[in-house]
Amino acid sequence: MDSLIALIIGFGIGFGFYYFDLKKGFSSYRKWYKLTHKDPLPAESNKGWVFNQPFSARLSMALVLSLVLAVILFFTGNLNLIMILVYAAVVLVGCLVAFYLSPYLFNKVPGHLEKISKAIEKVDEIEERLKKEETASETAIKEEAKAKSEIEEPETKEEDQPEKKKDDKDDWRSGVKDFLDK
Repeated sequence: MDSLIALIIGFGIGFGFYYFDLKKGFSSYRKWYKLTHKDPLPAESNKGWVFNQPFSARLSMALVLSLVLAVILFFTGNLNLIMILVYAAVVLVGCLVAFYLSPYLFNKVPGHLEKISKAIEKVDEIEERLKKEETASETAIKEEAKAKSEIEEPETKEEDQPEKKKDDKDDWRSGVKDFLDK
């Protein structure tokens, strides 16, 4: 089971390093190439640490990454050197497989993501249109309800209502006052 986890970690490291190489690795690889070679890398070359490299260059990068992981495992307190070497070998295989699968993954996924983003945009447009229709229908319903209420309930004027007498207010107050006085 531990080897499976190491293989998954190797896949993750391989995919992650390939993504880094695809996005920012060209400039760092150019600097490294300039330091180690007499002639500079041609401007039209689009080589990275792993991108557009032969098997030997990919193997060396996978070996470096797996050795870095082995050193990290050693310094975290794992003293079983045989298990560290087994994990490093499994991570090495995982990195190599990831280096070869990454171009297919990174070429296929953006095309599918564009289709998904177009579908999401269409859903957003439909949602906005439905909200506009809903608000328009709600305002129409409110206007109809106001019109019906005006038709059913004629406006009453103050003249039609019976006048209140000031004596009525005095009557109930005096009754309460009499009750409290008792």
